[in-house]
Amino acid sequence: MPDCYGLPERPRTSLLQSTVAKSPVSSTPTTAPYRIFNIDNYEDQYVNQSLYGSIPMIYGNSLSKPYNAGLLWMNASDSYVDVVRGTAENPSTSVHMISECGQLEFFVFLGRSPLDIATSYGRVTGVGPMPQLFALGYHQCRWDRDTQKDVEFFSEKFDEIRMPCDCLWMDIDHTDDKRYFTWDPVSFPDPTSMLKKLNEKGRHAVVIVDPHIKIDPEYYVYKHAMANSKSCQKYGVELLVMNMDRSPFEGVCWPGASVWMDYLNPKAREYWASLFALDKYKQTTIGTFIWNDMNEPAISGGFEGTAEKNALYPQYAQLIDISTARTTTNIGSCTISTVSSRSQPHMPASASGATSGLSC
Repeated sequence: MPDCYGLPERPRTSLLQSTVAKSPVSSTPTTAPYRIFNIDNYEDQYVNQSLYGSIPMIYGNSLSKPYNAGLLWMNASDSYVDVVRGTAENPSTSVHMISECGQLEFFVFLGRSPLDIATSYGRVTGVGPMPQLFALGYHQCRWDRDTQKDVEFFSEKFDEIRMPCDCLWMDIDHTDDKRYFTWDPVSFPDPTSMLKKLNEKGRHAVVIVDPHIKIDPEYYVYKHAMANSKSCQKYGVELLVMNMDRSPFEGVCWPGASVWMDYLNPKAREYWASLFALDKYKQTTIGTFIWNDMNEPAISGGFEGTAEKNALYPQYAQLIDISTARTTTNIGSCTISTVSSRSQPHMPASASGATSGLSC
C-alpha cells in the first residue's frame, strides 16, 4: 500500500511524502515530520505544519489490489507523524504517530475503495450539515475598510451588470473599534436597513465574529465575561481561558490586548451563543450569517502565533492521570503497534506521550 494521503489542512500535495529519508518523488530530502497542531501558519513558514485546522486522518491506497485502509488518530494534543514511503523492493508505506500527551485512542478503517473509508469515517465522526443553497453561489468577500455605502453600491452594481451574487461579506472593520457584536456607527449608520435591502434582493450578509474579546472595561462582552469569571454568580464557573496563576490569559490580536472564552466549557459556549440573539446583537437581522475566524486561536507575537501550552481551560485541562497501554494488532496486511503514557499533574510534556506505528 505505497500511497498515503490526508492530514489536512496543509498546503502542497495531499499525497504524504517521506519525512525520514529522501522522497522518491522529490529532488530534495524532507526531514520534518507532519505536525498536527493548529496555528496561524498563513505564510506557510513551517514545513509540513498544519494550517488553520488539523484532521488526524490518513487514507492508504493500494495501487495493485482493491484494498484501502484509514487511520483516525483520536488525540487533540500536539502530534507528529513520520512517513516512510515504500520502495520497489518493499512497496509498503509506514506511518508513525506520536502525541505529546493524552490517552491512546484510534480507529482503523478497512475497505475496497476510498469511498468505503470515508463512509466508515463519517459513521464515527458524523457528517457535516448540508449547506444553505445560497452558500453555493457567488460570494463577494475581500478585506477592505468597507462602509455601508460600499456594501449597497456593490449590491446595486451586481444588479446593474446582471451578475448573480448571493452573499456579501464584511470583515473586522464593520465593527465599532474591533468590538465584535457591534457596528461602527460612522461607517454603518443604519445597518438594519442595509441588511433588509440585501434580503429583499435575495442576498445575504456574512459578518465576522472572532473569538478574541477586546480588553475594554466599557465593552459589554468583556465586562460580562470578567464578571462571571471573578464572581461566578450566574454560571458558577470561570468562563475565560486562564494562566497558571488563575488570572485571565491575555494575548494580542486585531483589537489589541484581548482575552479568550474557554469554548471547551459548556457554560461558556452557552453564554457565547446568547450573544447572537437579536436583542443582544443590536441592529442585526434574521438572514445575517456569521464568519468564525482566527480560532486557532491566533495570537500576534505569541510563540508560533498561538496561545502558550500552559494556558488553562479550567473545566477540562487541569489534571492528566497516569495510564499505560501497549498493543500490537494484525489486520490483514497492516500491523499497528502502539504505546501510550499519560503524565502526572503538571509533569513536563516531554515526559508523557502517545505513539502509534502503522505499516501497510
